[in-house]
Order: sequence, then C-alpha cells, then structure tokens
Amino acid sequence: MSLPRPLLLALFLVACGAPADPPPDEPTPTEEVDVIVEASYAGWAWVDDSDPTAFSITTQAELDGFLERIPERVPSKRQPAPVNQDALRDAPAPDFSSHMLVIATRDSMYVGPEILELRRGADLEVEVCHPPLGDTVHAAAVLDLGRYHAVLVPRVEGSVTGRLVPGD
Repeated sequence: MSLPRPLLLALFLVACGAPADPPPDEPTPTEEVDVIVEASYAGWAWVDDSDPTAFSITTQAELDGFLERIPERVPSKRQPAPVNQDALRDAPAPDFSSHMLVIATRDSMYVGPEILELRRGADLEVEVCHPPLGDTVHAAAVLDLGRYHAVLVPRVEGSVTGRLVPGD
C-alpha cells in the first residue's frame, strides 16, 4: 500500500522539522525601523515655550529634573486640591543602560500631545500630534501648565527629532 505524495511530504516535514526561517538582519543606519513602546505615561507638567516637540531622557538626573516639573497636586477648583496620582512619578526608574524615555509636551492643560510613531534610522524620529483643542480653547487655564506624553523605549544612540503632524 502506497501513501499519496503530499501526505508523505507532510509526514517527512513533521518528522524532520521544517527549515527554520533565517534570523532577521539588523537594520542598517539608513533603514527606518519602528520602535516598540514598552510603557506609556501621560499627565500634567509645567511647560516652557523653549521645549522641543519631542526630547529624550537618558539619565536618572534628567528624569529627576523632569519629575520636578510634574505638579504635586491636580489643578482643581476644590481646595485643597487632590494629590496628583501621576503614573510616571510612581513608576520604578527605568534601566537607562538599555532604555530611555521619549517625551512630548504641549502648552494646553486640557488636551495633551500624542506620540503617534517612533522610527529608528541614524537618529530617532518621533511623530507627535496635537489634537484640536475643541471647546477648551476658550476655557480658563493655569499659566505655563501643560500636558505631556512619555513613552519608554529601548535606548537608541543618536539624536531625537520631533516632527509635528496635523491633528484631526
């Protein structure tokens, strides 16, 4: 009794194992590769007009400096204002030998920036979107209080450049 050829081939591949896919090649510096976000944080921060669209934090000292910009209390009409439960303040410090934080800020305390995409080439390019302010454009706001969006990503050598893309 003879088995059909496709069944014999299938049995052979199962018994011997199918050939493994070749390992992925490391990207060359000119190739752009999407960066995987490992954690994301958002909240209020004191902002400055000189803040770039996106910047990176690669040391504990830089992180401590940024954490000082996060207000201790939530902006509120109620007094005393509630304590700010910002996740970045309570998060364990990242291992800066293998990771870094990429942060985008916006000078609106109501509608924060959104980091849409991170691409690694020779440098790290960050696409940041500022969604429309909507009705909040007429709302009262605290001077110099804005929003931030931070993402934890694998460390990349080179500079971080932010590119503002139009919001919806």
